[in-house]
Amino acid sequence: VMSSTSTVQHFTNVYSIQASRAYFAARSGLEYATDRAVTAGACTNGIIAMAGIDFTVNVSCVATAGINEAGNITTVFTINSTATSGTLGSINFVTRSVRATIN
Repeated sequence: VMSSTSTVQHFTNVYSIQASRAYFAARSGLEYATDRAVTAGACTNGIIAMAGIDFTVNVSCVATAGINEAGNITTVFTINSTATSGTLGSINFVTRSVRATIN
């Protein structure tokens, strides 16, 4: 019974670390797309290549132009970023998503 408990704790810790890494990979994609939206006024869509990580980071963005905010006409960007590693259904699969709306 002790061996089984130890194994479960080990996999729980490993999964927790992978989940944190996935979150930060997704955040990196979100920050990249946010920077593009703010500095270039353009959406970034697709897979973002990031060196040194074992995650696929997929970013999607929708720009809604012509939004009136207190008399100022602006564009609102809705950005989603999802980081994934492993194969769906396998023990090593992890995915995390983050979303932001900016103008």
